[in-house]
Amino acid sequence: MSSGDAVGANQGKLLVMSFYPPSADSIWNRASEYGKLAIERYSKQWWPYPYPVATNINGIEGGMEYPMIVFCHNRTTPEGLYSVTDHEFGHTWFPMLVGSNERLYGWQDEGFNTFMNYYNWEAHYPGRHNRRGGAEEYLKYVKSGEPQETIMTPPDRLHDVGQLVYNKPGLGLRLLRDVVLGPDRFDPAFGEYIRRWAYKHPTPADFFRTIEDGVGEDLSWFWRGWFYTTGTIDQAVDSVTVSDSAGVTSRIYLRSVGGIPMPVDLALTIGGGGSIRRKLPVEIWFHGDAYVALVPGDVTGVRIDPDQVLPDVDRSNNQWPQSRP
Repeated sequence: MSSGDAVGANQGKLLVMSFYPPSADSIWNRASEYGKLAIERYSKQWWPYPYPVATNINGIEGGMEYPMIVFCHNRTTPEGLYSVTDHEFGHTWFPMLVGSNERLYGWQDEGFNTFMNYYNWEAHYPGRHNRRGGAEEYLKYVKSGEPQETIMTPPDRLHDVGQLVYNKPGLGLRLLRDVVLGPDRFDPAFGEYIRRWAYKHPTPADFFRTIEDGVGEDLSWFWRGWFYTTGTIDQAVDSVTVSDSAGVTSRIYLRSVGGIPMPVDLALTIGGGGSIRRKLPVEIWFHGDAYVALVPGDVTGVRIDPDQVLPDVDRSNNQWPQSRP
């Protein structure tokens, strides 16, 4: 015997259905609701769901996707079922709608989906631990001492598929959206990528080019650092000096240690107790990994990335003067 239910979605344009054994009813009775939430949010934010039905079946597979149907193994918590349902239906966009060569570039499938999943989890469980595209998991990986490989390495040669195919590319797109470009610029470009390459088979170069077309900016520094190298983000402040005897201007000596340049956000303490924020563009690193920022006033304290939005691998060098142990 099996149980099932259904709900309309996208203003009645499609039917979301779920089928499961009665023993799973206590959790799976919300499976159709979770499918509806996933499909409607992705349809609104990125591109409309292209099929008339969506079916979720409680099966033996942990999670597997096909056009219009997904299979999700039984979960023990509502959060677990929500997460896998959201992820498997997210595959409708990648790689069902926008086809990619998963054998060569698995991140164009799983990484893009992980990126989208992050925001759906935040919308449904704000403030709860989010393992999709997470900085915490990425930092554990780069500090683990395990072999480091690039995202562009074919999946069958990777030591850690979870990080290099799913998490790191998902995190990278989050950084590009939320830190480098902003949602107002990134989101239309990402939607254009889906529109331009729907029912086609884009390569990484097609994706990079489409995003740059959409935002009108050369992002080769980001693609190179995050996707083609094993570099990390490690911003540091070495020292601060006053450049004139009147204390009118301070020089802040900054470094990009990890190999991946990123914009710099500074929280500065000025003599007398005042505080200011300064944002420096990524272009400050284009001539090397050292930069001197000139700031009016007597700077007595500096903190880099005060809101901790970057996955900085070493925060011990993020402030000056360094705090005592």
